[in-house]
Amino acid sequence: MFLIRLLKQECECFGADQNPFNRIKQFIQNEHPELSAILKEKGEMFFLNEEMQLQYPELHQIAIEFYHDACKRDSFMSENIMSLLGNLPETDRMMVWAHNGHIALNDCDGIPAMGSYLRDKLGQSYYALGFVTSSGTFQALDSVHYQLRVFSMPPQPENSWAHLCSKFGEDQFILDFRSAPPTDWMSSSIPLLTIGTTFSDSVPSFFFDNQIPLNHFDGLIYIRKTSAAHPMSTTHH
Repeated sequence: MFLIRLLKQECECFGADQNPFNRIKQFIQNEHPELSAILKEKGEMFFLNEEMQLQYPELHQIAIEFYHDACKRDSFMSENIMSLLGNLPETDRMMVWAHNGHIALNDCDGIPAMGSYLRDKLGQSYYALGFVTSSGTFQALDSVHYQLRVFSMPPQPENSWAHLCSKFGEDQFILDFRSAPPTDWMSSSIPLLTIGTTFSDSVPSFFFDNQIPLNHFDGLIYIRKTSAAHPMSTTHH
């Protein structure tokens, strides 16, 4: 199912006249004014209803076309990294900090991640290290009103990445998949909480994506409890 929230957050770098989300909203206002009130009330969650996608397939197609163009971003990110790396001595190493979805080795909804490009170019020299947490708070944009706020971590499903990590009994650790003895859960498709720019606590299950650990990362950092970032004041002192 197409994720309109990803479309919007990936395309914020464009101008207002280029933002695909704005084009979709304009299309709704012009061609389906009866949906404008629903869109205003539910925000991006409006697009998460499969019935709506079947009833208004043209909206879905517009979003798909723009989303695939916007997701060339990961390819460009990998090119920038390779360019920077090429200017360093061969013995130097580079660390890149990004969202799990960019670091990952495999594709997302058929879109190659930055990590998959880097693995193709660097082979095993590229090490993808992901982050997993079980509880606490985090900061994101509310997917309905698109306002920054603090959310509590949603409950982790049984046998999810975080749930299984919590059973080790440690508050934090690093697990190297390359050297760890293979286990069934490492090669199983299990839920991973994936939160980008936006979140909705009314549909937390939507933000869990089934992934196979061994295919997704080379290792992971587990932190049992995290806390939301503290916004900086805009007032100059």
